[in-house]
Order: sequence, then C-alpha cells, then structure tokens
Amino acid sequence: MSKRPREVTRQRKADRPAAKPVAARPQAPQREAQARGGQRRDRRQERPQAGPRPTGPKKELFDEDALAELANMDADAFAQAMGGVFTGKPQRFNNGDRIRGRVVGESERYWLLDIGDKAEAVLSKEERATAEIGEEIEAFVMGRDELGLRVGTKLVGAGAREHLEDAAESGIPLEGRVVARNAGGFTIEVAGQKAFCPVSHIDLAAGGDLDRFVGRSVTVKILEIRGRDVVVSARAWQEEQRAEVAEKQWATLREGDSLTGTVRRLANFGAFVDVGGIDGLLPRSEISWDRAAKVEELLSVGQQVEVRVLSIDPLAKKLSLSLKDPAAAPWTRVGTEFVVGQTYSGKVTRVTDFGAFVQLAPGLEGLVHISAMSSERVEHPSDVVKEGQKVNVTLLSADTEAKRLELSMKAGAQARGGKPRQASAGTQSLGTFADLFAAAKKR
Repeated sequence: MSKRPREVTRQRKADRPAAKPVAARPQAPQREAQARGGQRRDRRQERPQAGPRPTGPKKELFDEDALAELANMDADAFAQAMGGVFTGKPQRFNNGDRIRGRVVGESERYWLLDIGDKAEAVLSKEERATAEIGEEIEAFVMGRDELGLRVGTKLVGAGAREHLEDAAESGIPLEGRVVARNAGGFTIEVAGQKAFCPVSHIDLAAGGDLDRFVGRSVTVKILEIRGRDVVVSARAWQEEQRAEVAEKQWATLREGDSLTGTVRRLANFGAFVDVGGIDGLLPRSEISWDRAAKVEELLSVGQQVEVRVLSIDPLAKKLSLSLKDPAAAPWTRVGTEFVVGQTYSGKVTRVTDFGAFVQLAPGLEGLVHISAMSSERVEHPSDVVKEGQKVNVTLLSADTEAKRLELSMKAGAQARGGKPRQASAGTQSLGTFADLFAAAKKR
C-alpha cells in the first residue's frame, strides 16, 4: 500500500541537509562600506587591460652627473639653480634687532632691503634720502605691518613714543632736539616728550661753551625710563659710531700719515685728538717748536688740526701724533737766518746758576754763560737778566747735531776772550761749551 502524501513530505524534509545559520544583518555603516567596495571592484573590472611591458635596457630615473653638480653647489648657487623654489626657513626678527640689508629696489616712499627673509624689509626715504642699488645699510627692526618688516636707522617723531620701551631695552637710537639748558644738563625733546640729558652725556667733548648745544638736532640713546621721566645720552650713541669707525681706521693707519683731527681734551702733558674714531696722544713736545709755550695757549677743545702719525700700537690701542711740521724745523734756519758772528734779539726763557737760556726763535734756544753776560764780574745771572726779558745776543757757535747754540751778551761778541766760531757738526767743536755744563753740575 502506498504511503500517504503527508508522510512522503516529512521524509523529504528529513533527507535535506541542515541549513546554514543566517548571518546577522549588517548595520548601515557596514552596508555603505560594502557598497563602496563593490563599486571599486566594478571600476577595476571596467579598466582596460594593460598592454605588453616594453622591452630593452632599463631607463635611469636620475642623471648622476647632475646630482653630483648640485651636491657641490654652495647655498647661493643652489638657491639660484632652484629658481627661488627653495628659500630656506624664514628668519625671526624682534623689535630692536640690529640688522644689515642690501638695497634691491625702491618705491616712491621706501627703499627695499634684502635681509635674508622671505620678503624684503622697507626703509622710509625720510630717514635715508639717497641710496644705491647693492649698497648695504645697517638698521633696526621696528616691527611688522601691512608693508612687511619695517626697519629704521633711528626712531623719529612723536610716533616713536610707543617704541620707547623697545628703544630702552634694545638700544635703538632716537632723533631729538636740544630745547633748553638746565641745572646739571639739557632738556631734549624726543618722541614727542621732554627728556633729560646730563652735561657729561651731551657730547664726546662737552667742554667749552655749553650753550652751543641748544637748538641742535642730536641722536640719543635711552639710559633710563622712570615713569614719565626719560634720561638719554648723546655720547653713548657717538661712542658706538666711533667704535665702528675706529675698527676700520686701525687697519689702515700707517706711520707718517697726515690726518685731520679734532681736539677732544687738554692736559698738562699734551692733548688728545680724535682722528677717525681713535683718540691719539699729541705730546706737549710735539705741539710746537716753542717748548716754553703752554698747551692751552696753542690749542682749544673742538679745534680742527692737521697732525702726523708718529707711532702706532694696534694691540695696545695707542697712537702718538705730532703737530710740528718737519719742514719748518727751527734748526734749518741756522746758517741762513741765524749766522755765527751776528747779533740778534731774543727772549730769556730760563735763568740758572751758571747762565741764562735765550730763545732766538720758537724751538731755537741758546745758552749765555755767566762769564759771557757782562764784561764785569757777575755774581749770579739773576743780577743781570730776568725771565721774559728781551736781550741782544751774539751767536758764538752752533752745533747742529747736538742742537746747541753758544751766545754772548758782551759787546763785540768777545765771550771769554774768544772769537765767534762756526761748528757745523759734532760735539768736539763745543768742548768748551760742554765744560760749562760740567762746571754747572759741580756747583
């Protein structure tokens, strides 16, 4: 008997293999990722098949010679070869930084300076009216604005007030004007306000008439800010400038050079003269051929003089100068203007126990021995002459090498019974003259 339909159905279900477990339904993000993956697979399937690879020797990707040439280039050549693509890291500048820039262009109101930054700095033509392309200029960083990095050689005008603190901290110079002199110093208008400058800081050579500084424009540096009180110094700025100039001057000085200098200070032993930022010593003996003249009678502070370099010591920073003209040496006049046997007028410069020294011309001095002062016996030279007295003397002898003149006040030039004689050179011809000094030492 055949099975019933229901049993057949059950048997078929039992013979089927077990069903696989149903995977969990993917969340929305997973479905999106699967969809994107399907799209990528579809696009790969749509790409045309690559053709056959080329055959032959492998092509080099780099030129080894060119790479070696680039490796040996310096920074400037490399930057030029890159055509400006590589400029390095931009530099950081702070207000007050001292920089040096090269003029590379200009506009109606500004100079453009290449300072190694990614952009040029700008310098107002109000500060620097003229400049040449390629010229190097030293300046201070003032800040950045819409024009870029602004630089200046000094702070000028009331607009500089906001930079006073930076100027004090960084040493930026300011332009000011001396408006009055007061107790202990000067009032200087700077950055739109009044500042005080001590007398000793108004100039490198502040001697003489101090009123001469009133009304002048000066460049100053801030020494101190105390509330609204500002103390400034013009000398501090001048010293910085002198130091820079002096460094170059030491490298070029040579003995025998003729220089124009300014007298800065007087002393009993001579004077100090500023020659290109260097203070040289002008000894008293090198100021004039007249040894009796006083320093203050010959020179004054601020006077311009033409000096000659005598000696240089760059290591010790010592410079010796002379104001005397070798061509005007007084001994060149002996034998021409002053001849043995002739009588001349002179001035007594010193009186000693053994005689008196008489000056015939600046730097030309001779001795009148006590025995040659009068035909009569003289107890002491001071009994006959006084310092500063004018006397007539006869030139008895001259020794140009020893720089000695023998004079007589006796009428007829008969000194000690001798005759006028000329000694052209050497000391032997003045043996009797040397005896005078030996005798003076014994007294």
